[in-house]
Amino acid sequence: MTSERQPSGVREDHRPLTEREREILEMLLSVETSGIEELRAQVPHVQAARWSCGCASFDLKVDRERAPRSSITASPAVEAVTKERDDVNAAFDLLLWIDDGWLAGVEIVDYVDRHGDDSPDEIPPLEAWAKPHIRVRVT
Repeated sequence: MTSERQPSGVREDHRPLTEREREILEMLLSVETSGIEELRAQVPHVQAARWSCGCASFDLKVDRERAPRSSITASPAVEAVTKERDDVNAAFDLLLWIDDGWLAGVEIVDYVDRHGDDSPDEIPPLEAWAKPHIRVRVT
């Protein structure tokens, strides 16, 4: 099964993860479920590119020759929400997208008036997030 997310493209070439992107990805991968170890093993072999919408969401491209494929194929696989939920400018959700067993992207969902223009340029730091949870069940 492939993901349903359809980013309108990326605004840069794929490149190594930033420190914040790596922290956020590792936080999302801290859940325990069957197939998660393979996704964790993909992190050293992944490159990122920010989505063209103007938000902090980023696409992931895994070197499939060097990393193991996961049994997790449904998306989004993991979700996290900010601890702050009352302020529309500080309330966000994160979704970890998987494409047929491969890391595919991290989407930040915001509730601002104008997505892109009012969206954060960077995903909030780790302390802003509640513990991530599995969004889909692996069969």
